[in-house]
Amino acid sequence: MIAPKVRYEFQPHERLAIDAGYNTYWLAAAKDSWGAARLQDKTGDSGTFLGHELDVRFRIKVWDRIDITIGYAHFIPGGFPRSLGKNKDSDFLYVELSPRLLK
Repeated sequence: MIAPKVRYEFQPHERLAIDAGYNTYWLAAAKDSWGAARLQDKTGDSGTFLGHELDVRFRIKVWDRIDITIGYAHFIPGGFPRSLGKNKDSDFLYVELSPRLLK
């Protein structure tokens, strides 16, 4: 898989960090499989472009030993999944709680 990414990070407050990214994905070869989506075109006629992804993440230091991360990603399928019938955008939202025993 070929997956270049551009990411922008900043910290507007000592307890808050924000980052956002733009990602693109290609298969390394036209006959490769995309394991995560269980897709493969053994003929290689579907191309290699998997799609674009936009994401944002907020990392919040709630207390000295507890952080919360809230993240969201939006995936837009490219030519490869679309040609195999997977043409819907997808969204992923998550919340992560990270406690630490030591500072």
